Amino acid sequence: MFDHLRRLLRHSAAYTFASMLNRAFAILLVPIYTRCLSQDDYGRLSLLLGAAAIIWVLLDCGISASVTRFWYDYDDEHERRRLILTMWLTMMAVGVTVGVVLSLLGWKYGRAVFGVAFWPFVALTIWSTFFNAANVIPKALMRVREQTRRFVIVVGGQSAAILAAVLVFVVWLDMGLLGAVLAAFVQTVVIFLFFTPYTLTNAALPALRGVAAKAMRFGLPILALELGWWVLDTSDRFILAHYRTAEVVALYAIGYALGRLLIMLSVSIDQAWTPFFFARAKEDDAEARRLAAYTATYFALAVSAAGLLICVFAREAVLLFGGHDYLAAARVTPLIVVASVVQGLFYVPSRGLLLEKKTHVLPYVVAAAAIVNVGLNFVLIPRWGMMGAAFATVAGYAVTTGLTYMFSQRVYRIAYQTRRLATIVALLVVVAAGATLVQPAQWYYAVAWKAALLAAPPLVLWVTRFFEPREVAAVRRLLARRGPRSEAVT
Repeated sequence: MFDHLRRLLRHSAAYTFASMLNRAFAILLVPIYTRCLSQDDYGRLSLLLGAAAIIWVLLDCGISASVTRFWYDYDDEHERRRLILTMWLTMMAVGVTVGVVLSLLGWKYGRAVFGVAFWPFVALTIWSTFFNAANVIPKALMRVREQTRRFVIVVGGQSAAILAAVLVFVVWLDMGLLGAVLAAFVQTVVIFLFFTPYTLTNAALPALRGVAAKAMRFGLPILALELGWWVLDTSDRFILAHYRTAEVVALYAIGYALGRLLIMLSVSIDQAWTPFFFARAKEDDAEARRLAAYTATYFALAVSAAGLLICVFAREAVLLFGGHDYLAAARVTPLIVVASVVQGLFYVPSRGLLLEKKTHVLPYVVAAAAIVNVGLNFVLIPRWGMMGAAFATVAGYAVTTGLTYMFSQRVYRIAYQTRRLATIVALLVVVAAGATLVQPAQWYYAVAWKAALLAAPPLVLWVTRFFEPREVAAVRRLLARRGPRSEAVT
């Protein structure tokens, strides 16, 4: 089992590094935006980015997930190449259709929703998202072929391109909000022109008959799920803008972005684990279920440990990336960290539904979560502002993960280590509450409190004998195996 886990760890580490690289460049954009844009413009940019997120969902239409799942239905390389061509053509057809429809709607309602003119702000946002969505096929291809090194290089290139574009249009040319939107459009077009030859060289004629329809049937429930993610992840900004101001939206966006840094780790592990899990289930289903139980625990532990650091140093992070004008955003971050961990746990049971092709239950799951989230947003935001939005986000993701676990266990039962998982989440919640509610004014008290928050979770895990003896033994063997190499080098 541990040999399989080491292989999974290598791929997860590569995808995590790619996501960290992407997120690192995205983080570099935050101080640029907060210093080169007014708070009002940064709030409007957050709304446009929120619109881009839902447009991406409509353009993707679950096709990227279909590539990963259907790839393993074919053993012949030529048939797999035909699958890639079919998926790419489907993506382009859906993208152009949705782009045209949204352009017509945006021309009529763009200013009312975003507070900016349709041209160029909304129009460029729509079509930059189209080019960005078209790039999911080659990325999915790299994952199923386990081309992790190439994946990392490509993600790094994309991230560097958007940073360069922002430096040109926002900093050098000082174009403000227009520069931020134009930079995204230019970057996505350049990357699309780079990716298209790669995709077509890995494709083959003729397209597979009937596969596009199957992919749409498979992907539409995932589309509903992604729309639900958008409601949970972004709709609160529009409700905040309705009850508050664009400046409050900007504050919330900073605190939210820092809390959501955690998602890059969750998504990276999922990108490595999903094809790995499908392949193991095809070879040995019993072993796949056992691996799933252990990796769920390790996943929760890794993500929660990273979340603990963000909670404890949220204030310092806001000062670094937003400045004193955005300091109030630090109160939101710990709650968003908890929400991000809960959302990350959704990926664990969802793989059983994907494996058994039972994605039709996902719309019901996400509909329930969206209703809870939106309802709480309308109740809590008028009273508590952005803190109300953060609480609503936690509740929405908790509903999503809980219902997904319930449905998945019915079709693909896995004996998860629920006690260990509950311990991990409980420790994170306690740390998040401590970081939010207790903020000493004196620096020496603040340092002592942060040290206590960081030390408490590992101490509790050690005292409660959280780790199994064979896990401890496996770590010791790994360290002993590396020891002689270090001595040989010295």
